Amino acid sequence: MMRALQFAILMASFSTGVAQSPYVYNIEASGCAGGVKTRSQTGFRLLGTKGIVTALHGVVGCSSVRARSEGGLILYDPLQIGLVDVDNDAALLISTELSARPPDGLQLDEDAAYSAGAKVTVQGHPYGIKALSTTFSLRNPPVVPLRNLVPDDVLERLNDRNSPTPLTQVLSLESGNLLPGHSGAPVLNAKGRVIGVADGGLKGETVQISWAIPYGQIRWVNPPSTQRFQSMQKTSDTELFQYEGDAEGPDERLNDKELERESREFNDAVEHGDFETFARFMPRVTTEGKSWALSKLAMTGGPDAMVRMLLDSGVDVNAGFKDADPPLFLAVYYKQESIVRILVEQKDLKINAVRVGKNFLGAEIKHDVLQDAIRDCHQRLNILEMLLQVPGIDVNSRGFTGETALQKVVDCNWEEAVDLFLKTPGVDLNALNSQGEPIRVLPEPASVLGVLKGEFRVGSVIPSHVISMLTG
Repeated sequence: MMRALQFAILMASFSTGVAQSPYVYNIEASGCAGGVKTRSQTGFRLLGTKGIVTALHGVVGCSSVRARSEGGLILYDPLQIGLVDVDNDAALLISTELSARPPDGLQLDEDAAYSAGAKVTVQGHPYGIKALSTTFSLRNPPVVPLRNLVPDDVLERLNDRNSPTPLTQVLSLESGNLLPGHSGAPVLNAKGRVIGVADGGLKGETVQISWAIPYGQIRWVNPPSTQRFQSMQKTSDTELFQYEGDAEGPDERLNDKELERESREFNDAVEHGDFETFARFMPRVTTEGKSWALSKLAMTGGPDAMVRMLLDSGVDVNAGFKDADPPLFLAVYYKQESIVRILVEQKDLKINAVRVGKNFLGAEIKHDVLQDAIRDCHQRLNILEMLLQVPGIDVNSRGFTGETALQKVVDCNWEEAVDLFLKTPGVDLNALNSQGEPIRVLPEPASVLGVLKGEFRVGSVIPSHVISMLTG
């Protein structure tokens, strides 16, 4: 079977603790020659350079190129290829808007040294999703001619295109999963400085290889008018390069049996946290399938990248799969802290949504996520803290018995939770329950009394009988 050359960078691990640089951009190209008309990859700004560095193969021959960054400079105007290095598959995107800005960006390590086993970080937008940081190691040897990494069948096609050239010296990166969209991403060393540009990868049956272009060998020139360059702009390159884009919904060319197999593989990927397989099928998954996947991950957990990709694809964060609870309710109930953290970041989240259910006697009960977080005392302190920090949350929400959340944690002697509520702005210490009773504090245990005494002090607005109970 002929192996496919995929110009995407491998993702070995997701480092959520690494801050993404505002100088890293998601590059979106459309109106492109060849089989893939729309493409998504990565680019970055480099200190002292007016433009955005990216991989040439993803933008050449495209009529429209735009860039967006998380927290960085907002660019409204389309970009165009200003400078290139065809041999090294590199492009510098420019615009009048960018030229008018100071040349801020990541810092280049001009004395970069490459050693086998050294850790490097790639920051980019695989599959067009929110920026992720990925760690790799340099192989031994760390720098080799590209032709040393690819088999003969791929080398033949690479010779025909000749960008990057087979003789190009590349950084050989090891381990990871092939993901389109990482082409053009900055490769950073331990000092956080740029040493290369992520370029491509080869996925075989048993080995995975990827490479980057050492930045120090890039030589910028004006786009040439040579036949070679003109041919690159017009030739279909889908056999050589694989991009993120175009495909949406199930592949109509597949028969029912093949669709069933793909559906099963996608479901298995969600079940087992197989991000590579998950990402490969995502462009063809239906809206209902994505809703199922998000609900499943909210219950069982899984890679954060899966959840972010689903949310970035437009799946409704407030809708449960069929008649199930919304994802946040599920994640809170099943104590999936990392999933809760991602969901509460979503701007469209309805944090005070109410669900209606029935208790074991068949009576109708209403609940929200805050009440769900305290339903089993002493179980979800970290989740409770995250919820109380969400802007707009109703901190005085009531359970089906009419008690406020604060009363509930007081009743079950959850000292840490009581402390969280008392530190949260807007908590109503005078709230009455459905029987018209104020917050009641049992004489025991002393631990909760100790926390409350710091708030329920003599002279406060707390009902007098509560004050006497605490100060007597």
